Amino acid sequence: MILPGPETPYARAAEAVREGFIAAHTATRASVAIQVVEIDETPAQAIRALEAARDRGVRLVVGPLTRSAVNGVVEHGDAGVPTLLLNMPDKPAALAKSQLAFGLAAEDEAALLVRASLRDIDSGTTASSTRRHVVVIGESALARRIGAAFVTALRTVGEPFITLDYAQYGAAGVAREIGKASSTSIFLALDVGEAVQVRTRLPIDAPLFSISQLNVAATGSAIVVSDLEGVRFVDMPWLIEPERPSVKAYPRAVANYNSEMQRLYALGIDAYRIAIEWLGGRARFELDGVTGWLRIDRERGARVERTPGFAVFREGRVERSDVLRDVKR
Repeated sequence: MILPGPETPYARAAEAVREGFIAAHTATRASVAIQVVEIDETPAQAIRALEAARDRGVRLVVGPLTRSAVNGVVEHGDAGVPTLLLNMPDKPAALAKSQLAFGLAAEDEAALLVRASLRDIDSGTTASSTRRHVVVIGESALARRIGAAFVTALRTVGEPFITLDYAQYGAAGVAREIGKASSTSIFLALDVGEAVQVRTRLPIDAPLFSISQLNVAATGSAIVVSDLEGVRFVDMPWLIEPERPSVKAYPRAVANYNSEMQRLYALGIDAYRIAIEWLGGRARFELDGVTGWLRIDRERGARVERTPGFAVFREGRVERSDVLRDVKR
């Protein structure tokens, strides 16, 4: 494994991924040796670590972790050793045949959420010309990335939408603009505080959707959960389906991780499982992963396709739901 070292800003994230990876190894007891190489996570060091692993005869490399290092490795080209990258590069089409990308990109969750919500619309009763989607975009850099992903997904399928800038309108203004006409879907690219302010100003049956960053139930904040009543979202089984057999097969983190670190711990578990399958010579397979349902077909694409679970905030708790619009009142 190639991971950021303890002196980097990513040390805690690297620890969570490493612990998840080792936990999966312990649970499955596969006869493989694991070596962790710590770097400063610059692209140059990541490339040198890859080449050194190749020269030592390593069969497969897992890492690097940060997007900048992954971008550097991808731009460098084939390093001569199979590599499971732990983030999505900016240019996935540039991946070499020896590379496979696996990550928890917020943009992927946003695109999936749009596709799934549109799939659940009864097109026979809701004509495309009468639909109205709203994308509410918050102030943070992450919110703007997620908002852009919502917009791109809607534009790709030709759905009509408007965008509302939270910084410009504020929560009351956003609610007022939404209330001017019926909305088919309202996609929230907001942090938790912003989402609560908007949600509490809208009707209880408003069709609200968001990605995993809004799953405050993972932090144990029951008061905030109740303030997000009816918001539908996606997140990994590790956090919304802890009793699922494929999730219970792996131990929980010993460290007191927050929800983001729990997600990275789960990433480590699934990274190990993918690596073992790839080491076994399988280029096409599926896994019931702790981060979601995973599909790998290296001949068709270089990205691990991850489908997380769907859930809804209902009566102060998270309820798993296979149908995004099945919200009982």
